[in-house]
Amino acid sequence: MANWQARYEALKLYIADHPAIEITSNSTSIPGDVRPGFYAIFDDILAEYVRELYAPQLGEASLAISKLSEAKARLALLVDLKTEVTPNLGFFLADPVAGLTRSTFTLLLSLVRNNITVADFERESDKIIQDSYPGFMREIYLQWSVLSLITLLGPDQVYSVPVPDETHDPRYTESELRPGNYEDVPQVVAAEKISLYGSHYVPEIVPKLIFHSSRLDKYVAIRTDYHKVFCLIRKLHEIIKGLEWYQLKDIVNKFGVFNLWPDIGLYLDDNPEQLRILMTYTEALRPDMVLDVWNSDGQDVENGLEMARRHCNVLLPRKEMFVISRAAVLKQKAAASAPVESSNSEDLSAEPWVDLRVLEVGYDASGLEPVVACLAKTEALE
Repeated sequence: MANWQARYEALKLYIADHPAIEITSNSTSIPGDVRPGFYAIFDDILAEYVRELYAPQLGEASLAISKLSEAKARLALLVDLKTEVTPNLGFFLADPVAGLTRSTFTLLLSLVRNNITVADFERESDKIIQDSYPGFMREIYLQWSVLSLITLLGPDQVYSVPVPDETHDPRYTESELRPGNYEDVPQVVAAEKISLYGSHYVPEIVPKLIFHSSRLDKYVAIRTDYHKVFCLIRKLHEIIKGLEWYQLKDIVNKFGVFNLWPDIGLYLDDNPEQLRILMTYTEALRPDMVLDVWNSDGQDVENGLEMARRHCNVLLPRKEMFVISRAAVLKQKAAASAPVESSNSEDLSAEPWVDLRVLEVGYDASGLEPVVACLAKTEALE
């Protein structure tokens, strides 16, 4: 008998020994004096299931979490920034076992109520865990990459661009947002935190962080989590002048609406005020560089490179594109990493160009140095 099943048998004995506990197919009544004992065993069943069946994944998660903590610590030596993550990822970072079992609570409750069988519980729990675990791990590596890259660029000033969302403004809910509403250009303020996630109910896409890079002697805006927004900006081109914008309708006409955006976008300027808007309902700012991030050991290199080229072709960054890979994947398909010839055309109807490099970085931040070197080049691939 598996350890988790032994704990399940212990829970059934606990219920039998405490007749005040009433459990039916659609209700559960647990008196306060026996509730702590009940849930101690209940939670241990969930935890034991993960520990027993997903031990290798827990080991990988422990390493990834420690590397992310190290990246945060390195950045903290340069600037005082809090980092915010989604609540679900926060639970996983604090305790991977608890993070993976949160979504299986109702399944175990259904098992206790005899609404499902042990086989049902195992099958559905595995689906939930196998769906959620790769997402957590990918997000951790993406955050490690972002924080490591910021640190490598030597931030000595940090700024943010606060925008409203549905958490504190009722205009920004799914039912209230209307395409084409106008907003004012937001302000750049001193940053206290970097939110590597955010609401999708916001008026425009702004940087996750703007910082002055001591290595480039330029301001850098960094963005992850691109998504559609619905607002226009009043006097955008009167206030923010001299930048190159793409019309989203042209992008959609050429590329469709799916899989358009890279994992990371970087934008450079001598003035942080120029970098406060990256996308509106109708326009997207041309980035200086875009990057994709691969976390999986089993990365499909050919498909991954095809998607990276697509991301690059959509936004035509001024400098070459990089893929940051945690695993050594190039040996799987060395030939697939060959770049496509540049066309030098800025007409979206022309054949776009791609100059692409895959960096097998792992958790060694120095492996990101080619990104910094490319950004430091004065000439751009215009």
